[in-house]
Amino acid sequence: MEADLGEVARDDFAAMEAGQWMIPAPDAFGSQFTREQTQEHVTDLGFDLTSLETRTVTGLVAGSTADQAGIREGDVILEAPAGSEIAKSSGEEITLMLQRADATLQVIYAPRGKTVPSYRWTPA
Repeated sequence: MEADLGEVARDDFAAMEAGQWMIPAPDAFGSQFTREQTQEHVTDLGFDLTSLETRTVTGLVAGSTADQAGIREGDVILEAPAGSEIAKSSGEEITLMLQRADATLQVIYAPRGKTVPSYRWTPA
């Protein structure tokens, strides 16, 4: 990469591999588009994602939207959207059917985590 694109490209690629944001320049897509900074919620179940496979809630995060909605550690997940559907939900509400002791519960909540900066390009 360095031989073809130079040291800057090598350094940028190393930074991206390390998890740093690579933000294209405001004019990266030409003068027909304008870059806007927005704030987006990270999709976050509020408990371990593996719970969808094991069908038992583990790793419940205190204070998360799942906790606030009434989901509890050890709840048995009877029905839930697929993980890929939750990831595409962009923090929209999801429905879980849970079993807790002898009760079946329906919990509807938005799996939202922290707010992070995001960028989008709109037609100029």
